[in-house]
Amino acid sequence: MKSINILPPKEEFIVNSNAMEDFQNETIRTNNGIILLCTKGYATLSINGHKYLLSGGMMCVIFPYDLIEISDADENFQVTSIITSEMFIREASLHLENVIHDFLHVNRILPLRNKQDFTIVKSMMKWMYKIYSDKESYVRRELFLINIRIFFLNIYDKERRRMVPSGIQKSIDQNTRSGFLFHKYINLIFDQAQRMREVSFYADELCISPKYLNTICKDVIGKTAKEVIDNRVIMQLKIVLRNTDKTIQQISDEYNFPNQSYFGRYFRKIVGVSPSEFRKQESYS
Repeated sequence: MKSINILPPKEEFIVNSNAMEDFQNETIRTNNGIILLCTKGYATLSINGHKYLLSGGMMCVIFPYDLIEISDADENFQVTSIITSEMFIREASLHLENVIHDFLHVNRILPLRNKQDFTIVKSMMKWMYKIYSDKESYVRRELFLINIRIFFLNIYDKERRRMVPSGIQKSIDQNTRSGFLFHKYINLIFDQAQRMREVSFYADELCISPKYLNTICKDVIGKTAKEVIDNRVIMQLKIVLRNTDKTIQQISDEYNFPNQSYFGRYFRKIVGVSPSEFRKQESYS
């Protein structure tokens, strides 16, 4: 397995159309954020071991450090792709945690339900290609950043409106007290989770009770407050285990675990394997 950065030198983003040849018939770990719009043909897309059919009129979102493979592509398979650096997609995701980390991570394949939706998305990608191509623009980066945020919000809005009437997911009103506190909670976790994993700490920071914080999280995304913390911590730990040579003891110390044994039990309980086993499974040349 190999890891690749498919951006040209000194570029933080690109927009192009191709058949994603780099990912065909080989498992790749990409360091990039990628949005794909399949414009014609079809292929089997594997993301972290889960297989999906990607065909004309379907979109897909790929995040940094995902394991990707495209197989069984027909001769007409073609996608338009927006590709960004890891830091760029993180910047684009700022304050959109419910969109990026809770919705799009779960809903990887997004079928465009009608011709109008397909036309809108395709037009947005064409506009972003124009921004990308205008290398003389003084505000090229800022324009692309704003538009990719609009793009994410547009995808999210269309899918949530489809899901809510059918009862698949509950609507989130970010203007409510619960929505406001949830997003403040997420931001605190992003800043503090490496050192603090107790719900009581975050509840104190928000000046609310742990019980109320737990109720907010259950109402907003259907997870407990502790699950939200653990999901963030585990995501960070996986990245460190995959991409550094730090020892298990060093990682345990950095993440404020009482000892290496406790760290191992914590990781195994959530992931199903020990940190060292995970590192061995995820190793690549």
